[in-house]
Amino acid sequence: MKKVLLTLLVLFISSISAFSFEDVNIPYDNSKNRVLTPADEKDPQVITGTVSLIENVPDGFYGTWKVVSVQTYSNNPFMFNSTSVDVWKLEKRNNNLILTNPESGATATVTLEDVQNNTIKFVRKSDTPYEKVVETPEITLSGENFFGTDTIVINKYKNNTYIGKEVVQFKVKGIKQSGASVNDLIYK
Repeated sequence: MKKVLLTLLVLFISSISAFSFEDVNIPYDNSKNRVLTPADEKDPQVITGTVSLIENVPDGFYGTWKVVSVQTYSNNPFMFNSTSVDVWKLEKRNNNLILTNPESGATATVTLEDVQNNTIKFVRKSDTPYEKVVETPEITLSGENFFGTDTIVINKYKNNTYIGKEVVQFKVKGIKQSGASVNDLIYK
């Protein structure tokens, strides 16, 4: 009886050592000594890509806006104006959203983060050796106006060493100055 059990045990152990993931069609990377996941494999028949959010931006956002900003929060309220009035020009150029301030001459290509119905969220970044600025407006179109928030985070540096952060949030309201009006869009 011991001889039979010992023989079965030897056969069982040798069958385990002869096991291969290829035998059962499981992708395995011998160099990493692990089973591959779907993220590891690239199927050449699968086409990947991204959908540009710019196509989902309502046409009513494009044009020139008078923008009134009122500070609602800051970790350093004296560094920022409590209220301000600016001009924003939003336009689409070659699949990019361009934000321009015609009064100051500043222009930036901004990154759309989200478009949901009549609400857009975009990011404007600016880096210098002394500060890295990230501005994130989130605005909702309502007729000839938009409303929302504009958050600005400024990370400050001295001799390539981080020295602090300034944060401000504004409540914003935009009033359409020029560009496609709601009536133009409905009756075109």
